[in-house]
Amino acid sequence: MSFIPYPLGIYNLGYDRVKELNNRLYAQRKEFRETCDKLHNLRTTVKTLTTDIKNLTSLKYLNEYEVAIQEAFDELFATETIIKREIIRYYIDNLYASSCH
Repeated sequence: MSFIPYPLGIYNLGYDRVKELNNRLYAQRKEFRETCDKLHNLRTTVKTLTTDIKNLTSLKYLNEYEVAIQEAFDELFATETIIKREIIRYYIDNLYASSCH
């Protein structure tokens, strides 16, 4: 009679857990890529608007528009940074959780 140190079910539970984590990470990566695409499109739109405004407005109002656009860019970059930070935190938490189980 051979000795089996762990019941086979434990290995299946570990495999199922890893598979579940991989699926969740894949979904998060997909969502992150979609968010990055949206942010890129928003940047493109803001740049296009900036060009249009420069072409259509007089110099008197241009500075006000540039300030507003710069504030929009700042907010966009802050949002992007927060999203990236949350994704990284999610990965770290999942790696830690998977190493503990």
